[in-house]
Amino acid sequence: MALGKKTGGRRPGSPNKLSSDVREAILKVASDLGGPDRLLAWAREAPENERIFWANIYPKLLPRDMNIGGSVSGLESLICGADD
Repeated sequence: MALGKKTGGRRPGSPNKLSSDVREAILKVASDLGGPDRLLAWAREAPENERIFWANIYPKLLPRDMNIGGSVSGLESLICGADD
């Protein structure tokens, strides 16, 4: 191998085969367990489940890097419900 020059391996941008196989397996299991209807029923079963949905599942749909401008004044009252 020449110094600083990569040879062999996957082409840049090609998908990871294992990741796509695992993703397909997870999608099949989710579908077999009831899909969106079952997920909704689970989230409604208990307040803890709804919290898990909003805190851990839903954020996976959001972009990983969001550059949002703005100000943080009044953040404490927004989070804690305190009056200014």
